[in-house]
Amino acid sequence: MYQRIDNPKSISESEIQEFLAQGGRVVVQYSSYGFSEADLEKLNNLAFEHDANFEIRFYGFYGEEFDGAVLKKIPLVKSLSIDCMHNATNLEYLKTLKYLSEFNIGVFESKQKDLLSLVNLEQLRVLSIGETRTNSIDLSCLSQCLNLVDLAVIGQSKNIDVISNLVGLKSLTLSRIKKGVQLDFVNDLPNLQHLSIMLGGRESIESLNLPMLKELRLVRVRGLSELGKLSRFQQLNKLHVEDQIKLISIDFSNASTLQEIKIINCKSLIELKGVENVSSLYQLRVYQTAVEHEKFTNMDFSKSLKIFGFYTSKTRVDNEIKELLSARGYFEMEQDYIESLENDSE
Repeated sequence: MYQRIDNPKSISESEIQEFLAQGGRVVVQYSSYGFSEADLEKLNNLAFEHDANFEIRFYGFYGEEFDGAVLKKIPLVKSLSIDCMHNATNLEYLKTLKYLSEFNIGVFESKQKDLLSLVNLEQLRVLSIGETRTNSIDLSCLSQCLNLVDLAVIGQSKNIDVISNLVGLKSLTLSRIKKGVQLDFVNDLPNLQHLSIMLGGRESIESLNLPMLKELRLVRVRGLSELGKLSRFQQLNKLHVEDQIKLISIDFSNASTLQEIKIINCKSLIELKGVENVSSLYQLRVYQTAVEHEKFTNMDFSKSLKIFGFYTSKTRVDNEIKELLSARGYFEMEQDYIESLENDSE
């Protein structure tokens, strides 16, 4: 459960506490100085009483600068976002936040190369570093993030290889990283389970070898034409590939652990080699590719496959494919399959 409270005129502590008590996450966010010191005091008290599922967010502040001195009023915050902003001042007050465990920073016009040195990094578990105009933030301070499990880096690459020291990292998102920046440092992350590479550019990810990886997302990476054999990711169970116009073939040979495959808008893709032999495959969705649909949808797949969708964007053809797959016993949506199991058990 997730609740976002945008620019509240007043803080209802009881409602927030009730939602958090049910296991939900609450974000109280402001896009301008529409809060009072009394509001900040209430937010600080809520932060004291709850864990990082209670987040305070400052965003936008369109036409004005965000003054980091505000942070003095919420010293007990555990989850904080300062993002989608052009300018911010007095960010040195980040040092006063001794209990911060989740932090998201995105100030586009920031010229502070040492921005991360202003943050108490040692206890952080979740960190997102946004794009700036110059993308000159020094990432070397990340070596202090000994407890980090989830990291997102957008645009920044100065000393990016220091990420290799974050051996406890389980989830990594790399977005808008330039083509010339090598990503081999990722191979030094023994516990990495989730990797997303988005935007930016590179021709291949064949050099990546992550035996513990469970989920791989590749979205709109300019020039990407080679994934290599997916079998090298020995525990991979989810693959999402989207908007990769240079990709011609994906090799699923011996990728026996894959359970979910989503291929979206890869218009040059003609081959999903060996996908019919993936023994654990449960869900397969293929949308707008050059794969020949008549042959592909009539192939014999593993008996584990239950959810199967194939789309060309041509309504008549897609309806025919849907009827064919349904006649073969496949479900288009997972919810339909779950409901069928429930009906069978009654």
